[in-house]
Amino acid sequence: MSICAPNVLHHEIGIAAAKAGKPFWIEKPVGRGAEETAEVAAAARAAGVVTSIGYNYRHAPAVERARELIAEGRLGRITNVRATFFSGYASEPKGALSWRFKRDLAGHGALGDLMSHVVDLVSYVVAPISEVSALTSTVYTERPILPMGSGTHFAVIENGEMAQVENDDYAAALVRFHGDAVGTLEASRTIVGPQCGIGFEIYGTDGSLTWNFERMNELRVALDRSGPNQGYTTVLGNGHMGDYASFQPGPGNSMGYDDLKVIEAKKFLAAVAGIEHHNSTIEDAHAVAEVISAAAASAGSGTWEPVPDVAGATFGHQARS
Repeated sequence: MSICAPNVLHHEIGIAAAKAGKPFWIEKPVGRGAEETAEVAAAARAAGVVTSIGYNYRHAPAVERARELIAEGRLGRITNVRATFFSGYASEPKGALSWRFKRDLAGHGALGDLMSHVVDLVSYVVAPISEVSALTSTVYTERPILPMGSGTHFAVIENGEMAQVENDDYAAALVRFHGDAVGTLEASRTIVGPQCGIGFEIYGTDGSLTWNFERMNELRVALDRSGPNQGYTTVLGNGHMGDYASFQPGPGNSMGYDDLKVIEAKKFLAAVAGIEHHNSTIEDAHAVAEVISAAAASAGSGTWEPVPDVAGATFGHQARS
């Protein structure tokens, strides 16, 4: 079962699917906060159903290769991480006040919509997050009301009646990972320039990696401190990266966003069939939601907030049986 409704409906539909004994593939966020996500996770565990979450960016072949290099110790000890999701889908001030800008319908803004992808990505590639200090801001505090039954959240309305934006346009966080690594994470939905700028820079004692979805098929790798090959080498997509060989006949042929959703579907179906368990699960989504909840609390308190551990969340670092 595929669940891809507006945010406010995911919690109810996810629980109903679990109670009906149906494996489900659900878009993020699973709930409008950690509490709702935990309730869906509990229902899925009680029913024993397979779940998969729409964290599609982790399936990019270059991301899978980055995770392998880190797990193999090729970067040495990971010291610091920078990761962003900059997307300008709300950069137009006259963009309509859709459900995405209302707290009761969407939950958080950029923090839940975009930062959740960043949290999943760095948790999958590096390690889970243990502590967070965050801030949020709203760039456009009012937007024109979207007439009922018309347009989408990309609609632009001239001279419309204005109403309040109820959640955040921008979020930033300092994070500590399990282990020694620290990092900075950012997300914005009102930025001008980047269109789908999710990516990371990962630095270790023996090397570093950089990747950005807008150049999805390129991984920049530095594995030498000195000598003639120091600095970055750009590695193009090839058959040694993730599921690349299932889509392209040879190196340098580009994959795209839709291919990542195909990989996501494949991993879900393989888990349902009991062949392999390399899909993103409801436990992973719950762990991400706890980070987002801690970040929201920190933005309000101005203090560091601990992130509770979630049993069963592996983020792909170990196979599931």
